[in-house]
Amino acid sequence: MITLYVTRHGKTVMNDQRLFQGTSDSKLNEEGLEVTAQLAKHLQNVKFEKAYRSPTGRTKQTAEIILENHNTEIEVCDYLIELHFGEFEGKNLDDAIANHPEIFDDFYNDPEAYTTPIKGVQPIVDFHNNVIGCLNDILSKHDKGNILIVCHGLVVRSIVMHALNRQWKDYWCDGHIPGASLTKIHVKDGKFDVQSICDTSYMSMVPTD
Repeated sequence: MITLYVTRHGKTVMNDQRLFQGTSDSKLNEEGLEVTAQLAKHLQNVKFEKAYRSPTGRTKQTAEIILENHNTEIEVCDYLIELHFGEFEGKNLDDAIANHPEIFDDFYNDPEAYTTPIKGVQPIVDFHNNVIGCLNDILSKHDKGNILIVCHGLVVRSIVMHALNRQWKDYWCDGHIPGASLTKIHVKDGKFDVQSICDTSYMSMVPTD
């Protein structure tokens, strides 16, 4: 059996400023560093066969904190990267959503219908398919053991959606995905058994972005 330990990167400076981050990057802020250290302590006795992360600096920083006292190889996977928010990357999230309902109404309310990039925002279905292709590639390399995946909020959503065989209408149903929260999934004979979604029970605080 394979056990996936899936976590979003710790909270960043851009998260704190409520900016669309996407494929751009910023460093973990003080809160992000603190909760990531708490996740590292929570996982200190887990023996990981391997770790996978996205190409961003924030997942690199998060993975290195978690695995500081582990002898675990970390592989970079391009398709674990966050969705590309096009022209909105680095822009205020609330302003963009308020001023561009032609994009974000479908994006949040009917993601399957959002099929054509507008202002460079990547369609969620295309993004999701890339994530699941990457997940399947990871799983094909292992037949047992604990695997750490350090990624992004929408990547976590796509992995959970796939594992639970959810419909597109439920893509956003888990609400906020806190930084350094832990999603744990057993995989055996191609079947998924979700043990927890975005667990924060080990944190002294729950990040708000």
